[in-house]
Parts: sequence; structure tokens; C-alpha cells
Amino acid sequence: MSARMEDEQFLHDASLTLSNALVSESNRDAVEQCGGVQTLLQTMDLYNHNPDLVKFIIAALNRLCTNDDVSMVVAEQGMHVFMKAVQANLEDTALLSLIFELFGQLAFVKDNIKLIVQHGGIKIFLQMMEVFGDDEELMCQTLNTLDNVVSADEEYAAIMVDKQGEEKIKAVLEIHVGVTRVEHAGKATLLSMTAMSKVKEHEGSKISRGALFARLGSEFVEMSGDKHKKVGDTEPAPEGDPLAEHRNILRNGSLLKVYTNGSKAHRHIFVAKDWSSIWVKDTSSTSKQAKRIQLAKLRGVSKGYGAGHMKTGFGGKSKGVSKEDCSLYLDSLSDNNKLAIECSTTAERDHWFTALEMYLKVARLWPQLLVVDK
Repeated sequence: MSARMEDEQFLHDASLTLSNALVSESNRDAVEQCGGVQTLLQTMDLYNHNPDLVKFIIAALNRLCTNDDVSMVVAEQGMHVFMKAVQANLEDTALLSLIFELFGQLAFVKDNIKLIVQHGGIKIFLQMMEVFGDDEELMCQTLNTLDNVVSADEEYAAIMVDKQGEEKIKAVLEIHVGVTRVEHAGKATLLSMTAMSKVKEHEGSKISRGALFARLGSEFVEMSGDKHKKVGDTEPAPEGDPLAEHRNILRNGSLLKVYTNGSKAHRHIFVAKDWSSIWVKDTSSTSKQAKRIQLAKLRGVSKGYGAGHMKTGFGGKSKGVSKEDCSLYLDSLSDNNKLAIECSTTAERDHWFTALEMYLKVARLWPQLLVVDK
């Protein structure tokens, strides 16, 4: 591709082929190692007027960005390219949706969010809601990305409030009454704005610990010991690494069963490298993206059944379809981010429960201890 930049038809065909090939992890690794990201970005910058070509490149980048390190490279080298593509295709809502989907993927890495904001991302998202508020797909991608942005820093939430972001989101929700995807995304973003705005009102709100505590809730209840005991902020930080015995399982993860409305699927579950989120990754070869659950949205973990484990049968009765003594449930502020899990054994379930419980506690009380120096 780099040797034939003047051949638009060839680049079109090559980008299509590449986007399909990148469902394979080995192919993604090969593209990364040979400098393919830069070639894709150069091609997109040169031919941002060609919607099909841009579409194929966006699909390829989306697949590459499931790797955090690649995602950071794509954001750093390509953010200006993406913004130019937005400006070049303002009338093509389908293409805009794909570009915003990429923004959403990039926003899973916190460092990328700063680049999105610096390049005028918030302004663009708000303009999209004003102009294309009736486009379901575009609004889903816009709101999902905004949710990640405002969750990252209370200053970003303040910008949204200052620019009447709450009113604009509510206007979009009025257009899409009964559309579950848009409603979930919009309500989650509003909840994030409210939580982060409250954080900003407190003294010392710039400390990430305060932000996490506000999002997790001051009424969070310990899962062990006295169930009525609240976790306050006075418990002293422990000596050493409180996650030392749990880091291996949390980072490497396990292939576990994940349930949605009683239907199960095998997913690789692990904590992100920056310890700010949990990945729920489809291991099938046709998977396009992984789902990511922000730590700031998690409320707690419990043993046994959760909503996703339950299946409604005849007569409207619900029953758990997993093995209860092998099940655990991650609760979240957002319905889309609740996680119903089944492990292979009770021992494995207990191991994961203990690790996740400590992960949430450290995030809540001592977030400075989440990432250890290597």
C-alpha cells in the first residue's frame, strides 16, 4: 500500500482485504510489527473523500485497537486524521457512526481521551447531537463515547455542563423514546456527568481516589464481614501491595461463561493493563471488538446469581441456569455493564471473587496502589 499511494482503486481493494484479515490476532500482530498503522493513517488522510475506503480503514483500525498499546499509537498519530475525515464527510451519517465507533474504542484507554478532547471532540459530539439527533446509530456511538470521556475527568464533565450537554442529551432521548440502545447510552452518560460534577464540588476532587469513590458510592457495602459496615475513607493504606496475590489472575484472566438473560457465552475476562477497566473478550475468530467495563462504573461483586443468570420460563417464573455455587455477579451503575459469570468450579469462583473484591476495594480506598512500578 505504501508503495502505491497514487492508486486509489488498489488502496480501496487492499483496505477491504486487510480489514477482513484482521479478525485474526496473528494478522493484527503482523500489521503492527511492519508499521501498518502509519500506512493506514496516511491512506485515510490522503483519501478521506472516499467513504468506502475510509470505512474499510476504520474497520481495520477498530480491530487493531483492541490492543491497548496499538490503540495509543493510533490515537497519537491519527487523531488529526480522524477529525479531518469527520469534516470531509459531514453529510454521511453512516460513515460518521463508524468514525465515532472508533473514537469509542480509543476512549477505553484513558490517555487517548485527552487527545480526543484536545482535538475538539466534545464540541463535535455536541454538534452531532444538535444536527443528527434523530440518527439512532450515530447517537449510540456519540453517547457511548461521551460516557467514557466524562467518566475520565471531572473537568471534561464540567465542559459538558457548561456547553449545555445535559440538555442536548435529554433532547436526543426525547427523540428516541423506547429505543433501548439510545436510552441506555444517554442515561449512562447523564449519570456519569452528575457523578463527576459532584466530585468537582468537593475539595481535592482532582485526586482520582475521590472520583472513583464518588462513582462507586459512599454507601458501598463490604461483601465480607458485617454486611451493614460501610467502607469509609479512613482505613489506612496497607504496607506493600494489597493486590500482590491477585494480580496474576486479574491480568491474565480466565475463559469463563458469561450470561445474558439466561443465555451463556464463553468470554476471556481480564483486567486492563492500566487497571482502569475489565475486558470481556470474545475469543471467536470472527470477533470484531471486546467489551470493556470501566472500573469507575462498578459497584460491587457478590457470590451466586445475578440478573443475567436468570431465565424466564413458562408462567413468568425466573430461575438460575448456571451452577449457583460456581457463579458470581459484578454489579454496575449501568445496566449494560453488569456481568453475570459462571466459573468451572466453586474454588475458581471463590478465587475470582476474592481477587475482584480486593480490586474494587483498592480502587475505592487506595487508587494510587492499583498500578505498581515495574
